[in-house]
Formats: sequence, C-alpha cells, structure tokens
Amino acid sequence: MKITYTYDPGEVKIGKDESVILQSAYEWLKDLAKDIRACNNSDQIRQAEHDFFEVMSARYGGQVAGALLLQLWKMTPKEEKK
Repeated sequence: MKITYTYDPGEVKIGKDESVILQSAYEWLKDLAKDIRACNNSDQIRQAEHDFFEVMSARYGGQVAGALLLQLWKMTPKEEKK
C-alpha cells in the first residue's frame, strides 16, 4: 500500500491500494522509531507498537495501520547477534 501525507484534513482518504493520511501520523511514526531505537526494554517497545497500531487502526483502519507498523519495523531494524 502506498501512503502519502498531508497537512489538510480535507485531503485524507483511505483507499485499497493508496491512502492519504495526516502528516501528524508520520511525525509520530518518526518519533516512535527514534524512541524504540533508544530503548532496550522489549516489553515497552511491544506496548508502544501496540498503542501506535491501535490509534492508527481507529483513525485510518487496519490496512493503513498495518502498513504504518511495517514502516516502523523497517525504520527500527533489529541488531544481529554475533
């Protein structure tokens, strides 16, 4: 799914293959990724991801929330153990 961002709430639209959501969701995504990279507590990380997904699901639906969660995971790769 392709997601683009806007500052105008009137431009928000959810589609099957493409959606336009508010820029504030992307700002939260970036801040959350930064916080997760700095956190070592897996329970806190899991709860933060859950909370983000719940709010995005309520605002934009499960498909968009899932795509945003995937973006979050790509922004916060797990370190390989050596």
